[in-house]
Amino acid sequence: MAAAFAFAAPAQALSVYDIIQLSKADYSDDQLIRLVDTTNAVFELDAGDITRLKKLGVSEPVIRRMLQSPASQEDEADAAGASAIAGQSGPESRSSIPRTASAAPSPPAAIFDVQSMTEQAAGGHQHAGVMLDGATVLVLRDEAGYNSVLARARAVAKSLDQAARDDEGQFRSVSDDAQAPEVYFYGPAGRASRILAVSAHDAYAYDARSVVHVTPRVLADYWAALLNDYWALALRQQAPSHLTGLHPGDALQLLYRKLGPEASVMDDPRQFRQTVTQLPGTARQHLESLARSVPEGFEN
Repeated sequence: MAAAFAFAAPAQALSVYDIIQLSKADYSDDQLIRLVDTTNAVFELDAGDITRLKKLGVSEPVIRRMLQSPASQEDEADAAGASAIAGQSGPESRSSIPRTASAAPSPPAAIFDVQSMTEQAAGGHQHAGVMLDGATVLVLRDEAGYNSVLARARAVAKSLDQAARDDEGQFRSVSDDAQAPEVYFYGPAGRASRILAVSAHDAYAYDARSVVHVTPRVLADYWAALLNDYWALALRQQAPSHLTGLHPGDALQLLYRKLGPEASVMDDPRQFRQTVTQLPGTARQHLESLARSVPEGFEN
């Protein structure tokens, strides 16, 4: 089994999820490192990702090789070049590099934002919405280890903006019995970016507001589906397909038709925002309900 996968791997995109599953399947360190090398896999790992990989049984030699992926090496080279030109160290030095005709384009402006909100029967607790230019995409009700719900929402918005630079890709939920379910964005070449983890309190808060029974796994699946639909209509000019069969999901389909095939939030965020505000009141309520609760009929 291991040999068959190793033979086929160069034609496939190797993701963080694949590394975890293959490690659980008792692939050796040498086999995993060889797969990373032969597939030219690209990984972007932060401190939280490294901790989670260790807890899930991925060895340190494999993690070190993942950190040496092409993207990591390019980032280190860019940082070293920036420090040499600016005569200083640290991430601030990148802004001091003079722009030339061959320089890489500046990253797009942020399209995700956060908004503090209060909800009925919330007991005075502060909640936060992750916003996509006028539309509430997710409502976060738990700090989940951050200093505040707003701080967590800002981290999620930043992760989504980084994923938006790849554009092509999809969101998936990743679940393990020993860990809280998480939502990842899998971009080009299998590059995986963690968006957020789903806490037990997240699920409890959604369960209290939903008709269906919401567990952390159900909520992770739902958030991945909701993000995929917004990604399709806002960034790719494609019809949403994950939640449109549900009653409140018809608002996503209506928003797509109103936007038209040429609209992209990356090109003209004002058009997206204006279209959302021009939807009928019922459709806007449906969009809000999608962000605040798991709708009846959703199956993970």
